[in-house]
Parts: sequence; structure tokens; C-alpha cells
Amino acid sequence: MVSASRVIGQKSCVRIPLLLALMFSAGGMVRGQDVRDRDASSAGSLADPAQSGQAQGRYLAPGSQNSGAWKLGILSRNTDTGVLISQVQSGSVAQRSGLEANDVIVNVAGYQVGLVEGRLYDIADELVRRVDGRGRVSLLVRNGRDGKLVNVPVVFTSSLRRLSGDVTTTDRYSVSSAASLTVRLLDITKPQWNEVSIAEVRMDVPRKFPVGYQLEFDPALLRAGHRYAVQARVMDRGLTILQTPQAVEVNVSGGNVNTNLRMTLNNRPGAGGVLPSLLINQWYSKYLGRKPNAREAATWESALSRSSTPEEIQAALLSSTEYYEQQGNDPDRYIDAVYMEVTGKKASAEIHRALRKQLDQQGQRLKFVEDLIQKNPIPG
Repeated sequence: MVSASRVIGQKSCVRIPLLLALMFSAGGMVRGQDVRDRDASSAGSLADPAQSGQAQGRYLAPGSQNSGAWKLGILSRNTDTGVLISQVQSGSVAQRSGLEANDVIVNVAGYQVGLVEGRLYDIADELVRRVDGRGRVSLLVRNGRDGKLVNVPVVFTSSLRRLSGDVTTTDRYSVSSAASLTVRLLDITKPQWNEVSIAEVRMDVPRKFPVGYQLEFDPALLRAGHRYAVQARVMDRGLTILQTPQAVEVNVSGGNVNTNLRMTLNNRPGAGGVLPSLLINQWYSKYLGRKPNAREAATWESALSRSSTPEEIQAALLSSTEYYEQQGNDPDRYIDAVYMEVTGKKASAEIHRALRKQLDQQGQRLKFVEDLIQKNPIPG
């Protein structure tokens, strides 16, 4: 069981601040000896769910703050490891904040909640005790997706600002049902701070892009003179599949911000820990519109694990007879297609003429594509 030591700090937060929305009343704590050195209990009491062998959840709709009470929009169950969330109400502040089913709230400001040595310590009662005068409190949450413990600052105020816009990609990709799309607000003041997240929102990967996002953040977490940027990425079982090539810097000091984000395939095994097998599948899907057969996959995975670079394998696919035939065996169409794949831009008439001359002189597509990639590295 997690200890009851107090958890402090904002820089450790990697999820959006939670605005929890479950209505509760004061006095919900079970009376009896306080095994966690708690404050004196309030007047009311609840039946000990351990007596019946079950911990019952409850569901109350969100609304405006009342005196001495806060609101949460979840259906939950008390367990001996914390408060297990089974459902988040659609449209609630909890949903907008990123709280999800299967997350477990372990403690509130360092004080355990749920069943502790057979006694119920109600999260509603604990929030009454621990939320400060500015409507803030720290939670320890076990992420339901990866099981990691996350220190989360919670804000029960309406002073949040909003980042919104569309996330899009034109790359072909394939992901499992476990994949998720995350948009994060990062502090990029120093290069080594690329993982300092101020807030984030996570959602299922849509069937079709673009998709809209809304990311709320607490302006109190911003620091004067610091620089901030927004980033989007698609993760699948711990691997980065799509991401913004570079986080987009935003000015969040003046209010709400609208920023659109474009993601590309993460082409480098070293970037985000993408496995060779996944890269090969992504490249075949993107360039040839199909999955590799077993022999192709084994050949290229072996090449990647030895000494071949991602650029060399991409050049081989883009210069293949199959890719050339997809362009109608037309050198002009082929040049335009390859240039778009490599640079993400349409070739001007002048660039097209120069590339056509280069292709004719070299007489081989592989050398042509390798030279093009060397001059215009594919974003990783």
C-alpha cells in the first residue's frame, strides 16, 4: 500500500490538472481510531463497506461549488489500493481534465483514500479537509493505462485557460486499439526540459483526421519569462507512432489560444523507442499502401538491426519498381511524388526540371532518392 507521506510539487505533473466533479457532503468518514494520523473527524458517519464484503460506488452529477463541498463527475468503487474510477460522466470537468475509467486515486494531499485496514476513508470527506483556500489540492493517481503513479495538482476553480485547435496528419499509419492521442503543453525554456508537461489531454485515436482538441491549464503553473509550446503525438503500447516534428511555440500569457498541429510518422527507431518491425510496417503502409510480407519484413528488420539506416531503407522503398509503377511508370509523376514524400512540399516547376535532369543523368532511381533524402532529411 502506498504510504501516507505528503506529496508536493508541480513540475512532476505529467497530466492535465483535474477538476473533479462528484458531489459529496461533509461528515462522510467512518469513525474510529485514525490509523493515518488524520485530523479530528466530523460529525457524520458511513456504514463500513468492509462489513458486507463490498465497497459501493456512487454517482452524483457535477455542478457549481457549494460552501464546504466540491464536485466530481465519476462513478467509483473503494478498494484497498484506493478509489477506482469505473466511469467518468460525459461533459463533466473530470472528463475535460483527462481523468479516465480504471484510474485509481491513491491519496489526497498525502492522505490515503478508499479502504485502509478495513476502514473506509471517503475521498469526498478528504477533499473537504485538504483543498486549500484557492481551491487546490495534490492527488496521487495510478494511471489506468500504464500503471504508473502520477503526482497531479488538482484545481477546483473556473480560472483555467484553454488551448484548442485541430490535430491532423496526411501520413498512412496503423495502430492497435490500445493507441491514444495526447496533446501536451510543455515548458521549453531549456532544451533538457522537453518532458516538463504543464497540462495534457488524452483521447482515443480517431478513425479519420483532423480531430479537434481542447486542453485546459492552470495559469498559476506558468512562470514569468518561460517559453511554452504545444505538442501532439500518437502512442501505441509505449511506442511513438505519429508526432509533431517540433513542438509549436505558443503565447499562453494573454488568454485562450487556438493552435493547429500536424503530425508525421516517427521514422527513427531511436526516437520514441519505435521498434524496427513497427517502422517497416509504417513505411510499407505509407509508401506502398500495403503491409510487408513475412520475407520482406524479416529482410528489412535484419538490415535495420545490423548497419542500415532508416534513410537507406526508405530510399530503397521509394526507388522500388512497385512504387514507380504506382506512379504510372511516368518519371515526371514519380519525381513529384518522391519530392512530396521526402520534403512534404510540392515541387516547383524549376525544382522539377532540375530533378528531372538529375534523374536522367544518374539513370538510377536509388541514387536519385538517396541524394534527395541527404539534402532534405525526412522528419523523424
